Amino acid sequence: MDFSQCIVMNTNEQGWIASPIPGVWRKPPGREEAERGHATSIVKYEPGATFSRHNHPGGEEIYVLEDTFPDETGDYPAGTYFQNPNGLPAGAF
Repeated sequence: MDFSQCIVMNTNEQGWIASPIPGVWRKPPGREEAERGHATSIVKYEPGATFSRHNHPGGEEIYVLEDTFPDETGDYPAGTYFQNPNGLPAGAF
C-alpha cells in the first residue's frame, strides 16, 4: 500500500483465497489492514454467491472483468470501473 513505489505483480501466479463469505474468492494485491481500510482485491463469485453489506473506511475500487456486478446503486457490466468513496456501504445485493 506504499503509493510512493512502483509495484508490478502477475496475479495469475497468485492462488485464490477464501473470503469471509462462502463462495466468494479473492486475490488481494494490496490491503492496508485485514478487512478494514483501503483494499485492492481481485474477486470472483461462485454462482449464487453474494457479499453482505460492508464498509471500506478507506474507500474501494472495482473493475468488473466479466458478467455483471450488482449492488444497491446499480448493475455494472464487464468493463466497468467505479470507485466508492470512504464511508459508502459496499457489497449489498
